[in-house]
Amino acid sequence: MKYFMEESGEFIYPLQQFIDDGEDVILFEMKRDIGGDMFCKEDQEFVDDESCGNDCEYYDPCNGVSGRCRSLQNGFIETGKKYTLNNGKITLLDKK
Repeated sequence: MKYFMEESGEFIYPLQQFIDDGEDVILFEMKRDIGGDMFCKEDQEFVDDESCGNDCEYYDPCNGVSGRCRSLQNGFIETGKKYTLNNGKITLLDKK
């Protein structure tokens, strides 16, 4: 699944979300930043290893004992591809 961010946006969504909104927008293609900063769904911010763990009230390890929390998600970075979405159709504008 490909993810996109509006030119002036902060949040990443699948393409279908933008199509469903029905607006004509400029979109940047995004990809998961494997090994980069992690995003906490509960705190709604990027966290480091020291702030995520037993000291966090939302800490819920995937295996039920220890390790990665269920609330952590990968961050995203741009792929360098810029698109325009008009009338539900996406067109590549340029590639960096």
